[in-house]
Amino acid sequence: MLSIYENIKKLPDVLQDKIYQYYWTYIYSNVLNEITDTILLDKQINNFIDRYGNNVIKKHNNFYYRKFNKLIKENITYDKAKMLLCKYNNLNLKYCDENYIYNICSSINSDYQYIAPILICRSNELRYQVFYYLKSL
Repeated sequence: MLSIYENIKKLPDVLQDKIYQYYWTYIYSNVLNEITDTILLDKQINNFIDRYGNNVIKKHNNFYYRKFNKLIKENITYDKAKMLLCKYNNLNLKYCDENYIYNICSSINSDYQYIAPILICRSNELRYQVFYYLKSL
């Protein structure tokens, strides 16, 4: 790494500026993409739950729950920066933290374990029915 940095330092200032500009725009766009992907995932899940309202306990929704579960598990739960982003922006994905999953949702099937906190929290008075439904799968 130092050799690359030393070689860049030997270049004229104009070229160094261009190299660093490309480098930082790439880094900046990656960070922005991660932030927008997290927010879009939260919106997709909320739109799905809002569309079906009190019918979150239907079997035909299980395919979508598994899809969302996989995305949350791979992208959100174990990434502390994204969890912090969810908490500061009051996204529903903030409920999918490791403690909640291991303490509350440990008895739920692993195919639904990571989407369960959102479904339970968004179900209001039906939260126990949703919990036991997910536990029975």
